[in-house]
Amino acid sequence: DAVGEIARSKGVRPGAVAISWLLAQPGICSVIVGSRSPRQVCENVENIPVPLDDGEKEQLDRLSRTIYEGKS
Repeated sequence: DAVGEIARSKGVRPGAVAISWLLAQPGICSVIVGSRSPRQVCENVENIPVPLDDGEKEQLDRLSRTIYEGKS
């Protein structure tokens, strides 16, 4: 899973990568996230923003298009 691979390479949780990618999208200034526990909220936000290079952003963009638009 691309999000997990990027997270492992940066030593952060996958949620932090996902939130950081969302916040990097044009026109997005905040995100609403769900969690199962207060601890999960803390784990996800403690490393935000996760610095994502252009290649990682493109990889996540492709993943998003594949999932939500059915395109690769």
